[in-house]
Amino acid sequence: MNGHINTIIIYITVCLTGAQGWESKLFPDTGGAYSRVSVERNSVTFRLPDFSYAGYRSGMVAVPDIPVAVELTPVAGDNAPQINRAIGKVSRKKPDENGFRGKIMLSEGTFEIHNEIKIYHSGIVVGGNGYLFNPVCSDDHLFRDCSAKNGRHNFILHYSTSGCVFTGCSSQNSRSDFHQYLSSENLFDNVTLHRDSVTAGNRGDKSQGSWWCATKPVFWNMQGGGAMYMNAWGAGYLIGADTAIGIGVGDRHILQDYGLSYLPHRQWIERGDGALQPESLYEAQLNMRKQRLSSGNERK
Repeated sequence: MNGHINTIIIYITVCLTGAQGWESKLFPDTGGAYSRVSVERNSVTFRLPDFSYAGYRSGMVAVPDIPVAVELTPVAGDNAPQINRAIGKVSRKKPDENGFRGKIMLSEGTFEIHNEIKIYHSGIVVGGNGYLFNPVCSDDHLFRDCSAKNGRHNFILHYSTSGCVFTGCSSQNSRSDFHQYLSSENLFDNVTLHRDSVTAGNRGDKSQGSWWCATKPVFWNMQGGGAMYMNAWGAGYLIGADTAIGIGVGDRHILQDYGLSYLPHRQWIERGDGALQPESLYEAQLNMRKQRLSSGNERK
């Protein structure tokens, strides 16, 4: 930052609704059902994206029990080559009636990943202990109850990833972020931080020119302790965060934005007294869509 101190003014909406919890102004309970509403502030229209289409068959069908095709144990050094070889082996299998080729199961232990894991064919599942979760050029992927620790970036989104959801996940000792190129409308939902930070901002010319890395990201009901930095293009949303999570402050080497353009008026930040309702934005939106389908009124 070349010794300069940047002052950021962030508008924080505080909602107080008593011990029973609180609701976001953008997703209130209107007569027994939640609804997405639009709020205009400082010439910016804020409206939460609909994440209910993330997941297997748009979240409407439970993932089948997939048989294990390959089981791996950790090796010293980089485990990416053996995982990629296993992916290549499973990719040559014929998909079953549900379109699955098989599961690659990582046994207990620490799998160091020094390079990318690449999946070029559908129907392949990698399961086991957590490592780097890195959707690349992906749409509507669902990561549920995943955990990762001690990675450089435990959870990372880049290359125009859109509509992906991390729900019920946890991250420890890392710097999760929107890393490279503009990703649109992705959700961190009821995610727990353990000495972690999450950044959605402008990385300038770092990593071969990242610049603005996120537009309309949503952080909902963030748990645990750590730090978060919001400076999204267009609009950014941070709704619900434990008091042990610092927002927009912290060590500049962790929460760095490289001193570029700041857009504080485009960041919607809400904190309330008690538990945020609903606990999971993804589950609430999915239930809303199921209700619309049952009534024959499917619409966003």
